[in-house]
Amino acid sequence: MTGNTKEYILKESLHLFSEKGYEASSVSDIAGRLSMSKSALYKHYKNKRDILDQILLLMQDRQTEFKKEHTVCHEDGSVNLNKLEEYVYALFRLWTEDEFCSSFRKILTLEQFGDAEMAELYKEYLTQGPVFDLTNWFASFGATKASAMGMAMYLYSPLYLYYSMYDSAEKKEIVTSAAKAHIHRFMMQLQV
Repeated sequence: MTGNTKEYILKESLHLFSEKGYEASSVSDIAGRLSMSKSALYKHYKNKRDILDQILLLMQDRQTEFKKEHTVCHEDGSVNLNKLEEYVYALFRLWTEDEFCSSFRKILTLEQFGDAEMAELYKEYLTQGPVFDLTNWFASFGATKASAMGMAMYLYSPLYLYYSMYDSAEKKEIVTSAAKAHIHRFMMQLQV
């Protein structure tokens, strides 16, 4: 029961933080959302920061697992364009359709301007991290770093915009289809 309670607290805290922001959420807000007393909450987590630290660890584990499951290279180390296309599309779906990751993305988006740590995490997960990964893969085709970064930006920038569009879309499948089509068109241009 305690394990399930801890997971429930994390899940509901994550949702609260993604709606209200981490800084704007208090322990009282978390306890109220959970219909428990603050003292009961403190039996599971020391404080609000302890909850956030556990969320950060879970997100780090998810990212590590995602990268293990979605390799983009052949056995010889060269980039497989089909796998790269699958990776980029899976990354889009992770940040939009996975409840945990989508909520985490929203927290980072809300908090990036007010907290240096959140700003760094925002860059790592949502801006520079994905762009630098793509840049390195495109550079492996022989492109200069500047050219490879341009290619990465051309591919990733619309996806970044699609994240926000997805959140407010009435028909989310249209946004997902548009993102998938963009990724596929880009990969087809690379093969020409």
